[in-house]
Amino acid sequence: ACIAAAILVLIIVRGAVDWATLPDTLAALSNAFGLIVLIVLIGWGLVEFPRSVWHKGNNQRRLAYLEYRTATLSETLDDIDEEMVDLLTEIATVEASIPDDLEHKFLRKHIDWLMAKVTPIQDQYEKGTIIKKEDGFFKKSKIVKLHRKLKAVLLKSGRTKYLWEKAKKRAWFLEDVLYAKASSEREISSPLRRVKTGGLFNVLNLLYYVYWVYVRVWMFRAISVLLAILSILLVYSELVMALLQFKLPGS
Repeated sequence: ACIAAAILVLIIVRGAVDWATLPDTLAALSNAFGLIVLIVLIGWGLVEFPRSVWHKGNNQRRLAYLEYRTATLSETLDDIDEEMVDLLTEIATVEASIPDDLEHKFLRKHIDWLMAKVTPIQDQYEKGTIIKKEDGFFKKSKIVKLHRKLKAVLLKSGRTKYLWEKAKKRAWFLEDVLYAKASSEREISSPLRRVKTGGLFNVLNLLYYVYWVYVRVWMFRAISVLLAILSILLVYSELVMALLQFKLPGS
């Protein structure tokens, strides 16, 4: 804003505009500023994307990232397990607090349904949760709230476990690729991949080895360079168009 105000004062002092054409000049400056901001923000993405593609072909760097990600996801799973144990304890406490009589038959039906959902999960977590009867839990809203919390925790747990398993398998496979690169067997042996031998399969295994060890790295680097060139051309074209369209009145 300060730079724009300084440029505007400079233009007025030099007499390039007068008060009659000032609104048009302000509109042009506003459009130019918006285009420059847009180009800068888009340019950051256009720089980051080619760089990420370049690093994706580096198996050693990718393996280090996956090792860090698996450790982070493992810690997240531990936190989710603790949250699940606390939730199961709270559900069991509510279940023990509702009397099994005719007056609370409606609530008993809902808590029994919730416990049926919880029972298969309890075997996966530590036993010995403290259950003591407490007053003030005899409300349907409490059971509904617990059910929502249970669904949210189960969803978060399932999603995190999937990402953890995926990252772990990917890291194991990259370790096998790096081992194959250092060995003289010219074949990627991995328990995550079923290898068939004989005839055409030997050729396919060799091509698979060449792709992961040599071709894939340079392929991603070539794509990254191409994306970088396209990014430069895009930013250059936007700047040229903005400069050509921006003309001061009287120029």
